[in-house]
Amino acid sequence: QCINAEYGLLALKQKYPQYIGDVRGIGLFIGVEFVTSPESRDPNPELAVAIKSGMYRDRVIVSTEGRYNNIVKFKPPMTFDMGNVERFAEVFEKCLVREIKI
Repeated sequence: QCINAEYGLLALKQKYPQYIGDVRGIGLFIGVEFVTSPESRDPNPELAVAIKSGMYRDRVIVSTEGRYNNIVKFKPPMTFDMGNVERFAEVFEKCLVREIKI
């Protein structure tokens, strides 16, 4: 499950490199760093907060953290299963696409 969650987020990093600067973490404790561009890697807290709010509206709880509040953290409970991993990835991408208006 950890591998699938991280793999899914890494795939999104490859798909949206202009917005996702990094995906890092251990197990299911994963952080996604949002940036304004891949070249400058300047923090994008506005996008991170918008993603967090959108996910909350879709009943998926995440937090924003980091020095610039530009990292969306995912800290699921121990009972998290594969269905939850798939739902998280689906809602995460839906919120990202909605916010970047693709």
